[in-house]
Amino acid sequence: MKRNKNAGNESSWDALVDRYFRAETTPREERRLRRFLSSPAGAARRYDAVRAVMGYVACGRSLSRRPAARRRNRPSAVAWRVAATVCLTAGIAASAGWGVYRRNNVCVAYVAGQKVTDPDIVTRCMKDAFRETVGPEAAPTMEGQLNGMFNLLDNP
Repeated sequence: MKRNKNAGNESSWDALVDRYFRAETTPREERRLRRFLSSPAGAARRYDAVRAVMGYVACGRSLSRRPAARRRNRPSAVAWRVAATVCLTAGIAASAGWGVYRRNNVCVAYVAGQKVTDPDIVTRCMKDAFRETVGPEAAPTMEGQLNGMFNLLDNP
């Protein structure tokens, strides 16, 4: 039965994990670490991060070694034409929708019973109505505040 050199020494495995994350391990040490992590002793929660990183690297290596599989999954020219047609149709529909939106986006105000659609006049009427509703008392001025302070001092 073959036994790992550092099978029971957790501090040596921790040191090897640190060296792995600093990219200072040799391929042989990485193989030893991989075997350790797949063993029951390496199933501890503190090795989850190194197990995840090594699994990610192994998956990337296996994908890079199979160029034929990647070529097989590449979309065909027909798929590109269909995608281009869908995008073109969506663009035409969006521009038509924008035209309808702009045509229906009209400012309307009724002033003295008459319909006004000029945006400048409608905006001015809206601001005037707002000023009348809010009134000058809503916004305190600096003069009013100073007068209030000094009036308190004059009237004991």
